[in-house]
Amino acid sequence: MKGKRLLFAVLMTLVLVLLGAVLLVRWGHNERGPVSAPDSEEAGVPTEASTLPRQVPEGVPGVPAGIIARTEPLSVPGVPSASAVPPPPSRPQTASSWAGDRVYSQLRSSPHLFNGDPAGRGVVTMLEFLQLPYGGWADLSLGQYNSLKNEVLDYLITLRPMPQGLGSLIVRMYNDRSLDMMWRDYCVQHFALYYEAKWPDGSPPQNNSESRMIRDAFWAAALETDSTITGSALIGMERLSRRYPEMDKDAVAGYALSLAMTDTSPHATRTTALQVSAAMGCREVLPIAKRLARVGKPTTVRMAAISALGELGSSAEIPLLQELFAAADTIYVRTAAKAALERIEARGN
Repeated sequence: MKGKRLLFAVLMTLVLVLLGAVLLVRWGHNERGPVSAPDSEEAGVPTEASTLPRQVPEGVPGVPAGIIARTEPLSVPGVPSASAVPPPPSRPQTASSWAGDRVYSQLRSSPHLFNGDPAGRGVVTMLEFLQLPYGGWADLSLGQYNSLKNEVLDYLITLRPMPQGLGSLIVRMYNDRSLDMMWRDYCVQHFALYYEAKWPDGSPPQNNSESRMIRDAFWAAALETDSTITGSALIGMERLSRRYPEMDKDAVAGYALSLAMTDTSPHATRTTALQVSAAMGCREVLPIAKRLARVGKPTTVRMAAISALGELGSSAEIPLLQELFAAADTIYVRTAAKAALERIEARGN
């Protein structure tokens, strides 16, 4: 009997020790705080736009002189630097999965981060979070991580007033080659959104430094023809050119046309260039669109060319589109040809 009591006591002690260890690991993980916010308040947008350091090659159609992608990050007064931010907390290496890292869970649900107060520590924390490179934390893939950052940036742009220095920060993150290409592309996609939110009633004052900085960054991004960033820049520039005369519509159309007509343009760049040229009414793209509609590769380029025929073409293009529809080797080409025919027929020209 005495031996059984001793065995029971030993077993209970082991259970309590194990339970304490589990609680200690979990408590220790949950006590790790979010990315710390600085004590100082944010400063305003820089009064002078930062110039880009290298010149664009001569003879690039439609591109203002002096624009090219930066090779080093742009410092923004008043906006915390990612280099000063502690690394995100690592997850405990256990078989169980806790609720998620504090930064991730708080960005998703904590009221103090999404309280609409641009001066609050929560917004400062979000500005810091946007600058953190992907580290494989919070159980997120790179795509999921950037999607979360995208949501945070969307939210910051909706605040009124927006956080001071936000436009400069977006440009700085695009220019920062240490950040992954996907996030830099997302930043370019936010240039136009920020511009429209900053100046919703029309163009900013003439010679506004922040406006010039964003337009220069647009052109720098448009020159990155070896990635999807060029396409994102062209789409945003075309969008702004509809409402803001300082975004030179003729220059944007001319550059898009030059990319569409260049056989060495990467497929993604050429696809977007064809779409933007058509959207801007650039009929000079029709001859190359006819050729690519027949033999363009890959299918995305061919579909963009067919779509351009539908956008800009007339009854003269109907026989070609009918031929493409009848002989289509994929459902995608057939669908694009059918849609193009319907657009021309709807216009009656």
